Amino acid sequence: LLHLRIRRPFSATVSLRAEGTDLETLDEIAVQRVYQPVVGHVRGCRRVLDVGANIGLSALYFANAYPDAHVAAVEPWPDTHALMARNLRANLPETRFACVP
Repeated sequence: LLHLRIRRPFSATVSLRAEGTDLETLDEIAVQRVYQPVVGHVRGCRRVLDVGANIGLSALYFANAYPDAHVAAVEPWPDTHALMARNLRANLPETRFACVP
């Protein structure tokens, strides 16, 4: 596992796998900011449902963008789900999210 400290667009310490698509996902969310148009149009969101949450980077992005929202992150693959849960637990209070297999 790689352990990274992200400063922008949200502050977090995350773990990701060197092999596979985790680095590409990090690039899409943190560098390309593919979800910025959503955040720009949706204001005051109270609930986020992240289906196919992968390792939780998008859930962290939305939790940062919507500080009053509760995030439900769904990831069916057991190893990926475990890493997602680890990343969310490391960066959010337990009251802010739910991990769903």
